[in-house]
Amino acid sequence: MNKYRVFLDTNILFSGIYSADGAPGSILDECVRGKLDIVISRMVLDEVVRVFKEKLPRAIPLLTEFLLGSQPEVVPDPELQEIERWTKYLRVGNACILSAAVTAEPDFFIT
Repeated sequence: MNKYRVFLDTNILFSGIYSADGAPGSILDECVRGKLDIVISRMVLDEVVRVFKEKLPRAIPLLTEFLLGSQPEVVPDPELQEIERWTKYLRVGNACILSAAVTAEPDFFIT
């Protein structure tokens, strides 16, 4: 059975670690169980660490444990030209994430 590659954004990672209940928690559980392969960009990784430091510093050990256990594929941030393609439709931050997801070619982009 092939595993799906899923690009996750900061919201899914934060929400899933914050609470095991709900869809984000279920998605992360599937990743931990080895049923999904996580794909994130460097920007998402940096953002999720920053958000945890600001909003939930006591959960940083859980984030670390999750990242070490799931070993996400960290793809490079997209080129400026690729980001600009999406800024017609989205704010720059969201355009960066979407362009990273499109460039990574995951099976699913979950936000």
